[in-house]
Amino acid sequence: MDIAASTARSFLGAFKSAVPPMLLLVLCALLYWPGLRGELIVDDLPNLKPFGDLERGLIRWQDIVADNASGPLGRPLAMLSFLADYYVGGGRVFQFKLTNLLIHLLCGVLVYALAGLLFARHRTMPPAARRWWALLAMALWLTAPLFASTVLYVIQRMAQLATLFSLVGLVSYVYGREQLDISFRRGAAFILAAYLIALPLAVLSKENGAILPLLILVTEIFWFGFAGQGRAVRFLRTVHALFAVVPVIAGAVWLATHTDAFLSRYAGRDFTLSERLMTQARVLWDYLAQLFLPNGLRMGVIHDDFVISRSLANPPTTAIAIAAWIAVITTLVLWRKSVTVRLLAFGLTFFLIGHLIESTVLPLEIYFEHRNYLPATGLFIAAAGVAAHLCHRFEGLRRVAVLLALIPLLTGFIAYQRVMTWQSAEAIALMAENSHGRSPRLQTALISRYLRDGDLGNAKRHINMHAELVGGRTAGHALHELEAYCRVGHSPSDAEYRAIVATERVDMSVYTHERILALADLLQHGNCARVDLGRLQPWFRALARQIEAGTDWLNQFHFGRLLWYVGEREGAVRLFDAANRSDPARLEPDLIKIQILLSQGDRDAARGVLATLNARMGHASKYQREVIEQLKRTVAAETEAGASPP
Repeated sequence: MDIAASTARSFLGAFKSAVPPMLLLVLCALLYWPGLRGELIVDDLPNLKPFGDLERGLIRWQDIVADNASGPLGRPLAMLSFLADYYVGGGRVFQFKLTNLLIHLLCGVLVYALAGLLFARHRTMPPAARRWWALLAMALWLTAPLFASTVLYVIQRMAQLATLFSLVGLVSYVYGREQLDISFRRGAAFILAAYLIALPLAVLSKENGAILPLLILVTEIFWFGFAGQGRAVRFLRTVHALFAVVPVIAGAVWLATHTDAFLSRYAGRDFTLSERLMTQARVLWDYLAQLFLPNGLRMGVIHDDFVISRSLANPPTTAIAIAAWIAVITTLVLWRKSVTVRLLAFGLTFFLIGHLIESTVLPLEIYFEHRNYLPATGLFIAAAGVAAHLCHRFEGLRRVAVLLALIPLLTGFIAYQRVMTWQSAEAIALMAENSHGRSPRLQTALISRYLRDGDLGNAKRHINMHAELVGGRTAGHALHELEAYCRVGHSPSDAEYRAIVATERVDMSVYTHERILALADLLQHGNCARVDLGRLQPWFRALARQIEAGTDWLNQFHFGRLLWYVGEREGAVRLFDAANRSDPARLEPDLIKIQILLSQGDRDAARGVLATLNARMGHASKYQREVIEQLKRTVAAETEAGASPP
């Protein structure tokens, strides 16, 4: 009877402990539910486009998992999760967003677990109190308005999964760290699992998962201080040296020995390395403000209008931001013995280390909200820890501690407003137009909207606005105008033709690449019937010479396609050859080149290209293999018949 009663009490106690976090999860799910019926936007479209090819039988599911070009590793786990959503939900957007929400809730549970484990190190905090303070950290994280664009922007599943597995790694490490002195084998197993299981899963979801060992090191320094028995300490130092210190040194050595190659990646950006670093000093403060003093009107996916720091004085806030970081870090070092300061130092260090990959030297875009999804974890745990410490130290504060519950209610309300915006692409664009009116990316979105409505005048007006915002008209804008004429079925006037061919400067920006790709696709499907392409051939040739001289595989390949469709086949072959030199592993240029050679009657050259493709079949998808086999049969049949291809 006593055993039964004891078991019942234990079960009841566990149930009572689980009710608050479960209730919080339900409330968060209800908060986000209206946004699940939103649309695909921006980067969702190209990343999920292969599922249409899968449905038509053009590619295999393995190609979707292995061939994504979002990062150097292809992010196969994220793509595998999209594939599962595709089969479960039949490609419905709701299914993709529902999975994002479930991942968000699971991450919230892991934040709760991590905070609880860390607060257990706070010896003066009663176990029951630890759970409530951990619940506060969980609530702050789950309801952060800044995360709405991560949860409801389908393609940010990549950042979500990297965060999920990073949190698994942190929980595994902290639990193993607590067990290390009790049972070395059990503790070491959990610690190694963080590095050997969670770390690879995080990196294969998105490359910035590689930051996990440094976040673990930060956690060890601030919460454990490498304290323990001799065997345990030696094990810890070895593990941290192997997984954190050595990779950082290797990365620094690589940067020092490949400086020119690294800096060349900034060629397509409108900022330099030093300008990016100065700008990020301001960006990080902006992130902090949005996490703790959220302004929902400024949030969204469009932030390319963030002012670049050209010098310490331009804008003046650059020097202020850098000085503020120096002052804060100096203060934390000088007052490090204070419990409150150590908690704040942990949160801020975790936040800064979490931004080490995406907010420092890499030539990425300046500002994205999803970059805070993992780094903010340390901040919210630290905030809850500071509140707990102060409330338990000062009697008067305990009476108002319950008011802290109002903070997640407030942030949840702001997050709900953000969620409602995400119900439609129109609402997202309208919000961005009100708060980011000088964004080039917004102009591109508005151009697409007007072209869908057949409004050529407004589309051209925003093309001109885009040109003004990026510092002048380029060939990309002329290509965009040509695309606009094709989409609305408009025949350009003589003046409009002259305006197009007068624009010859090619900038190798993402915008230009998107315009080349879009126009090539339109020409492929014969959607430019009212445009006199022959009149533009000299202009196309002039652009091709600039693109051929570069090293951008995508532009070379797609502009080669464009030339082929307008009848400039010799120029197309040259661009395909240039694309092969830029990226020999890609087969697409040679597949089209063979068709061009056959159309010109050059069967010998076509057989030569086929021979080179045979040696590279390991890179071919199922669809590409089928195309190659069909081309082989075509070449063989024409050779046997001795006929000239059309």
